[in-house]
Amino acid sequence: MERPPLEGKVVLIVEDNADVRDASSQLLSAEGLAVRVVEDAPQALALLDGGFAADCLVSDIVMPGAMDGVELVRIVKVRFPAIRTVLVTGYSDIAERAREEGFTVLRKPYDLASLMEALS
Repeated sequence: MERPPLEGKVVLIVEDNADVRDASSQLLSAEGLAVRVVEDAPQALALLDGGFAADCLVSDIVMPGAMDGVELVRIVKVRFPAIRTVLVTGYSDIAERAREEGFTVLRKPYDLASLMEALS
């Protein structure tokens, strides 16, 4: 089955690790997506609440601060239900709990094909 085209879609990446954030941004940009990056969940919510129109959100689960990626996605699904969300993590127990809640989760390190499939 052919996945829908993502070229031109807007993706918000929420990732506290600068290397992962930059690599993800470069990979998605090379696929024709418009990418915006932030370091944490509060920055992502402020951007979305301020009117930033994202089609997709890719968030790390484990981040410093009071709000993790799972909580961010819970809020986004309520406030912005049209935004496609994908969580990423290197921790299998956290990934399993998030999947049990019905979230799309990719294990780090993920490849571009897996991320594109999850976004489509």
